Amino acid sequence: MKRRTLLALVIPALVVAIVALVAGHYYVARIPLRLDVDEVESVREAMELSRLIRTGEKLVSMSMAVVATALLFATVVVLLHISKLPRVEAWRQHVFARTKTENKDLIILAAGLGVCVFAAGMLLFLSNARNTRPVGDEISYLEAAIDARVRYGVAGFAGALYSGRWPEHNRNPLYIWMLMPLASRSVEFFVKARLLTSILAAVSLVTVFLVTWKLFSAPVALLVLFFFSLNSTFASFSSAIGSEVLLVSLVMGSFYFTVQGLEKERGLWAAGALAGLAYMAKLPGLLLPVAFLLTAFVVWRHRALRKRAFYMYFIAFAVAASPLLARNTIRYGNPISNYNFALFWLDSRVQTDTVAFREGRTGLRPYLERSSIADIGQRLAEGSEVLVSSVALEASPMQRGFFFLGTNRGYPLRRWSGYILLAIA
Repeated sequence: MKRRTLLALVIPALVVAIVALVAGHYYVARIPLRLDVDEVESVREAMELSRLIRTGEKLVSMSMAVVATALLFATVVVLLHISKLPRVEAWRQHVFARTKTENKDLIILAAGLGVCVFAAGMLLFLSNARNTRPVGDEISYLEAAIDARVRYGVAGFAGALYSGRWPEHNRNPLYIWMLMPLASRSVEFFVKARLLTSILAAVSLVTVFLVTWKLFSAPVALLVLFFFSLNSTFASFSSAIGSEVLLVSLVMGSFYFTVQGLEKERGLWAAGALAGLAYMAKLPGLLLPVAFLLTAFVVWRHRALRKRAFYMYFIAFAVAASPLLARNTIRYGNPISNYNFALFWLDSRVQTDTVAFREGRTGLRPYLERSSIADIGQRLAEGSEVLVSSVALEASPMQRGFFFLGTNRGYPLRRWSGYILLAIA
């Protein structure tokens, strides 16, 4: 690619990005406040202000989506130009000459990967365009990041965790920590946080593909990426304010290094560190060391206790998760204390208003003291009945469908469609 061609493509893309960014700031400054809607006396004026708010939020979202698309295009063009440089060409030929994959396989692999990434990108774009305002947990994450930045600052957040001052008992701190540099009381914070999640989603796609390719083969990696990238639930989380897509990358990375470590007894420290970060991101990350413990005894049996790598995993996990483990121990007296664990032992949501619950003092012992064997059995039976249907739906590779067609949900497919397609493939 000639330099003139490079400039002819990159400069307009950068201009589009700058114009869209300026337009986004312009719309942000002119969005009415929700407080203005509450203060007007006329219902018609309130409806008009609400309409202006919705329109402004959509324009800001679309502006930021255009910024991201233009910058992505410019980046791809620059990378293509770099790949054509003589030194880079020589390096590529040297690397490919040492791989066992034939050129034909590489071309097919690159084409399949490109199609999957393009489709995933389109879903991300549509999902971002539809997510015009924070709801539910998104609001909680944004408020937590703003509160943490105001009270401790980005650099002081680690000290707040190690000293037990950070009170958030439900959402683990890693994703909040990543949001803190962007935190501000503005619509821009929501848009930037949403784009951060989309970047993390792109990283998770690449991680899933690379891990599957390394552990299995290129065709398997493409098949997995196909189902994963077009899953409507993944696309929805990829534009939402939450730690789910961050957890995907960390879990897949930990899984890869665990498999490699069990075979070659090296790299388990990396698996433990990524597992610790996964726990820092979201509570299910705590399952990784449990899974490793069971797997290690199955693979190595009693010899596991004599292996240095076995202990390195747990040391690395403890170091990576130490901010959260320290906060839980100091503040709640339990290194793995969590809001959801506390909910597990409650009989009613009303109990969430008690002082004992807020201080993390609800658990197994109080539950056993107030419950009979019959009560426990009935509760397990009712929960199992709900669990069967939920597992059947969540385990389906496609879940609720592929595409966004005019609604916030995907096109409705029966839950068994995913299993049928997977069996055919």
